[in-house]
Amino acid sequence: MEPLLKVNNLSKSFQGVQANDDVCFDVHPGEIHGLIGPNGAGKTTLLSLLSGEITPDRGSVSLEQQDITHMPAFKRIHLGLARSYQISRLFPQMTCLQNVQVSLQIQQGHSF
Repeated sequence: MEPLLKVNNLSKSFQGVQANDDVCFDVHPGEIHGLIGPNGAGKTTLLSLLSGEITPDRGSVSLEQQDITHMPAFKRIHLGLARSYQISRLFPQMTCLQNVQVSLQIQQGHSF
């Protein structure tokens, strides 16, 4: 069975600091993976590489056998690959329904 997500030799450095170095893994249908490590281990960098927020120095990312390595984040979202952040904030001046509507509007690609 082909993996849904395939990561090959993904690497990223910032001003000489190697955040990720030749990361490789596959995610097959039905699998759940976790990413653990100490502060500074490169977890957030890897998530940013997978979501398209930053570009790798080398390596590749494929989703359902499609190379998405250089695809921007907004296009990856439409393929079903997106990230969520630890800190989510609501608009306190808006109702619960309005907050959900904003989320749906963003998901459907509409601007404000």
